Amino acid sequence: MRSPTVAPGWYSYMGDTSRFWDGTAWTELSAPYLPSPEGWYTHPGSGKRAYWDGHRWKGRAAAEATRLHELQQTPMAASAGTLGPLHRALQSSSMPSVSTQPKRRLWSPGTLSRSRLWWIGGTAAALTALLVSIPLLTPTPARAQEATVEKVVDGDTIDVITADGELKRVRLLNINAPESVKPDSPIECMGPEAAAYTAGLLPAGEQVRLEFDRASEDKYGRTLAAVFLADGRNISTELARAGLGAAVRYGNDGRFASDVESASDEAREEKHGVFADDVGCSLPSTLERLETQSAAVAEATSGLSSTQLTERVATAAVLLEQLDALTPAEGYEIWELYSGSTRAAFESRLATLRGNLTSSASNLKTAVDRSVEAEREAAAKLAAEQEAAEKLAAVQRVRDETDRLAAEQAAQAEAEAEAERAAQEQRLREEAEREQENSSSGDSGASTGGGGGYDGYAGCRAYGSGGTSIDEKGRPYDKIPCP
Repeated sequence: MRSPTVAPGWYSYMGDTSRFWDGTAWTELSAPYLPSPEGWYTHPGSGKRAYWDGHRWKGRAAAEATRLHELQQTPMAASAGTLGPLHRALQSSSMPSVSTQPKRRLWSPGTLSRSRLWWIGGTAAALTALLVSIPLLTPTPARAQEATVEKVVDGDTIDVITADGELKRVRLLNINAPESVKPDSPIECMGPEAAAYTAGLLPAGEQVRLEFDRASEDKYGRTLAAVFLADGRNISTELARAGLGAAVRYGNDGRFASDVESASDEAREEKHGVFADDVGCSLPSTLERLETQSAAVAEATSGLSSTQLTERVATAAVLLEQLDALTPAEGYEIWELYSGSTRAAFESRLATLRGNLTSSASNLKTAVDRSVEAEREAAAKLAAEQEAAEKLAAVQRVRDETDRLAAEQAAQAEAEAEAERAAQEQRLREEAEREQENSSSGDSGASTGGGGGYDGYAGCRAYGSGGTSIDEKGRPYDKIPCP
């Protein structure tokens, strides 16, 4: 027997019950397991809306129609030509009451032909055809709220004032923009640009429409909503199209996700925003820069001093810290921009880079230790050589001093000897002069009858026998130069 080709979810049959199709079997339950939450739902065949108040279906006033925008519709396999009682009920101003009596059983397409389904006339085949052909009511929450922009906090967060004057902080659905103001977190790639882009779309005072998905708040208490401009543009979609945010799905909030994901694919293909080739902080550019710096760290270390090697070790440590900040496990949100084989390739490059840097850092530390030891040995050898040279220089200084003193003494002795020779020569000259004088005096005395004697000399004298002169007392002496 043919199974319905509808998406898993809650459906209403003939206005009096709700059933859940899990893709394999129907589960028939009654209140309180009926559609939740309360809200407007749309009929995929007729486009009519009905309101589920938790107990029964109600019609929608025409005045409220203008406040419903782009309600989601789940594709149905039902034929538009066989609408049946539910379609007729939706065309009226009210919906049939939903039965609150508990149902007795779970049923699947395989059990529809049993005669126990007494409340449907005709054959089992006719019943199955009816169930498959009736358009089912697709739940599509259509909550919307008008608001005024108060300020833009960052790329994906804004403050708004609702129609009733309440200030709300709104986190945009299905988009994750890079951080620019998160406490204790670095500014991420294109974070300021994303914030400026959002601020350009949403100046203070701008009128916007908030539309909601399944979850109403995040763990920080921020309202989760898609923010629409008056022209119908979704801010999340525009951010993704500009390449300034990653399309994301958290939990079951996927009402607007497809459009945001398509816009992100478009940005990637056309290289907008963070996907542009000239954005130095993008993931590909960052990996390329780190790979280049890692290669420089791993270059030959021959001839480098321990100081230079230590600088390389420090560089490797800095690069490893940058890799830690880049890894998805550390929350680097730019990874959300990539998926599939592209992301796998980036992660492979990152792992290879980490391995190379870790190995280089280890090798450099070993080289530093060896270099320090070699420099220590060289320093000790140099110190020994310097000590030996200093000792040799001291010995040489002693020798030089000895030679100097000897030379001075020799020079002094020679000077004294020279002085003695000069004195001796002077004495000889004086003696010669005296002899000449005496000779002259003798000749004069002889001629005058006088004899030799004191000649009146008052200069310096050297007394002794054999003197050539006689003093006033008749003692012999030699005339000598006065010192």
